[in-house]
Amino acid sequence: MASIRSSSGVIWNTFQELELTRITRVRDEFKVRVFPIGPLHKQSPNVVSNSLVAVDRRCMSWLDQQKPKSVVYVSFGSLACTQTARRDCMGLANSGKPFLWVLRPGSVVGSGRAEVPEGFEATRGKGACGGVDTQWVELDFGECV
Repeated sequence: MASIRSSSGVIWNTFQELELTRITRVRDEFKVRVFPIGPLHKQSPNVVSNSLVAVDRRCMSWLDQQKPKSVVYVSFGSLACTQTARRDCMGLANSGKPFLWVLRPGSVVGSGRAEVPEGFEATRGKGACGGVDTQWVELDFGECV
């Protein structure tokens, strides 16, 4: 959080009408300018990666096999951490819907790496579960999501 306080501003992939409360909170709490510039998710098909983690595209063939608008995409973003990973995983698995959950290293509280709760790895690619990808994935999802 010290890096936010010492920065000239925060560029946020959102828009003010969607997250006015959060934007205001960040401005007030950290005394920093916030530039909501989004959404940018489909602005450019040739996105240049700024990720420090290698891009993993193994899920693309699985996504190509899914019906249009059928896949649930879950990503908590670059700053969010979850303490409820086991509950979230099991909820996705029990939903019976195909899904892609992207976890970044450190996104599960108490862990320095991307990991899923014990026993959940067995759901990868089985039945209706697309499973979890433990790296950031840069995708043009096409019609399945």
